[in-house]
Amino acid sequence: MEGSIAKKDEENKLIPMYREIFFIENGSQSNIYCSTKLRYPSTTQERFLVGTLKGKVSCLERCDIVGAKEKFHSSHDMQAREVYFSYIPGDAELISIDAFYQHHMVRDSKCLIVGVTLILLKPENNLSEPKHFFNIYNALEPGTEFDLDKLAQSCQHQSLNFIPYHLQHGNIYVDGCLETCFLLSGSDQRIHLFRGDNQQKFEEHPCEEYFPEFSDIPGRVFWMDVKNCESFMRISAFGCDNGYLRVSLVDVKKAEVLSLHTMSLEGPITSVRLFTLKTQREYEVSNENGKIDSPQHLYLKSEDMNLLVTSALDVSVVFLNVAEHGLNNLLLLNQSDQFDSVTCSCVTDVDCDGQNEIILGITRLQMVCSDEWCYSTCTF
Repeated sequence: MEGSIAKKDEENKLIPMYREIFFIENGSQSNIYCSTKLRYPSTTQERFLVGTLKGKVSCLERCDIVGAKEKFHSSHDMQAREVYFSYIPGDAELISIDAFYQHHMVRDSKCLIVGVTLILLKPENNLSEPKHFFNIYNALEPGTEFDLDKLAQSCQHQSLNFIPYHLQHGNIYVDGCLETCFLLSGSDQRIHLFRGDNQQKFEEHPCEEYFPEFSDIPGRVFWMDVKNCESFMRISAFGCDNGYLRVSLVDVKKAEVLSLHTMSLEGPITSVRLFTLKTQREYEVSNENGKIDSPQHLYLKSEDMNLLVTSALDVSVVFLNVAEHGLNNLLLLNQSDQFDSVTCSCVTDVDCDGQNEIILGITRLQMVCSDEWCYSTCTF
């Protein structure tokens, strides 16, 4: 995977700002669903899981390197190692991966939970159809809650009767508190909800009971995004293979849709991203023992939430303040439709100035830059 970032000089020429300092060879290609970020409690250390179509999962993390500062202007370098997850046969292909931290009711602690969807192309009977599975990993033994190698051996293996696509997580309001669950879109034109019990055993529950905005979907959801806002509000968005786009404002406590807006775009919608113009601040929460739990984001104001939508055939757009204006106030990303198909996107603070930038991924390496936005593209 390669990429670069550029800006325009006074003569309107592209000048590279960064260059590649780390490279990892995965052995096979990945897809837009096969990566997720981990952030361990009590530390700012971040890890990144990347899966491939050949069933390989690599963990990328920062490490201290002697002499690295002279070369990279930092004392850190990236290091990658393979994590061997159980119940992933050698001839299986990974489809999507996601991870989050869940409160463990038994010991009043947090534990890491990783979800992986896969397809088995060659079942035991070669005459049968390919099979699809959803594997959920979590290590519940004391002291192993964040040990990736231990976690990878503790698997809840579930068979699916649909082709899985995007795997995401969101919060539901249950018994006076917010609980995190998995959301999985499928070929059956539904979004499926998997919720864990007190022992972190996950089972499927009716999605519409907690996410009423995900009912009556007229297409296959290629990408979805959910963000919690202040006053127990939630903004949800998803895009389908037929160009159908929906964004909703929901009362989380009442599980009631307050507003719903739809639009039809040209071609499949490849990604939707809810984001704020400024980077999200984080805060730390102390538990009863005075220990610091994992950093959490401050609840955002719904009026600060914008929506990035990318299409395989159409221009990429940003809808501003979707909670108040719905899909009426839009901004086109200039030149975003003049290259190959946009397959994925990311919104993050690239240059550490407190303002988010937009990164678009396309099917081959290209550079797109406009006066309103400066963003790079990468190929997977």
